[in-house]
Amino acid sequence: MQVDEELAPFSPQKETLLTIGVFDGLHLGHKHLISKLLDLAHKQDLASGVVTFRQHPRELLTPKTKIPSLCSVAERERLLKNEGVDIIATLTFSRELAQLSARDFVSLLQKYLKMRGLVIGPDFVLGRNREGNADTLRSLGKERGFSVTIVAPKKINGEVASSTAIRQALADAI
Repeated sequence: MQVDEELAPFSPQKETLLTIGVFDGLHLGHKHLISKLLDLAHKQDLASGVVTFRQHPRELLTPKTKIPSLCSVAERERLLKNEGVDIIATLTFSRELAQLSARDFVSLLQKYLKMRGLVIGPDFVLGRNREGNADTLRSLGKERGFSVTIVAPKKINGEVASSTAIRQALADAI
């Protein structure tokens, strides 16, 4: 199983607090979320971790969609390390990964990354058919013994800081 193979090399020395996302460009919204992750991980004596993807999931899920990257995967990993993240797990967003249930995906995170908690935004989803929303993840967390912390989005001049907004601003400027 490809996901197992990509996660297997990680063997954190201690349990982790994770966030998950593409983190393309590592803009102020991302930095806000990462800052909360780092703060909570420190307070709970956990390693901080980011699970990210080599390509944007929408490119696989809606094949005619091409999403321009704001930075390379190597640059993203460097930027995340510079923020102070302990572990960066970069996964290939494949059909296999897209078909995993939320339960199965968090099970893999617990198995390989020793996940004790997730830090997510309010609109975050994971798993097949986007089934792993905040409520589902909270329920899974109670059942499987991990926390779920929801961080409000970072707003700048009343607008949510997002990669989509940055891509649109760049397209409008051309």
